[in-house]
Amino acid sequence: HTPGPWTYRETSDTFKIGHPVFGVGPKIDGAVWFVAENVDEADAVLIAASPDMLETLKYILDLAKENTKGIDGYEQIAEWARKAIAKAEGK
Repeated sequence: HTPGPWTYRETSDTFKIGHPVFGVGPKIDGAVWFVAENVDEADAVLIAASPDMLETLKYILDLAKENTKGIDGYEQIAEWARKAIAKAEGK
């Protein structure tokens, strides 16, 4: 995937479509390079957060792997994290 951090901004297509639409992607040299565009703001916020959430899930998975012995809930947390990571990585 395109490395983060990502941000979002309203696109010029807002005027064509008639309601606010946004583009999402990394900011390079002051410009947002879209990986997704013409999405509603709520979706743009979620998409922009996805690289950070993926890295956080990987960290949580590493912690859960280290702490699964005898502690309730860590195995389930690790399984949820594995599934979400796989989904994010298209596996």
